[in-house]
Amino acid sequence: MSAVSIVTDSTADLGSVQAAELGVTIVPLVVQFGHRSYRDGLDLSPTEFFQMLRQSPTLPTTSQPSAAAFEAAYR
Repeated sequence: MSAVSIVTDSTADLGSVQAAELGVTIVPLVVQFGHRSYRDGLDLSPTEFFQMLRQSPTLPTTSQPSAAAFEAAYR
């Protein structure tokens, strides 16, 4: 591991291939549809997100990644 790393959350909207090429670590934010939570880009692809958005009677909410998720990314 290098002395300097770039870590961002998934709102940066980098694809996994592009992030890997740039050496960027992405920590997923949480997207909640109703009572179900999904990690952006891991449990929920952009295609799945837009399908659910069209079908859901309510808008989704988001939450920042936890401090523990960022801590794990830095290790």
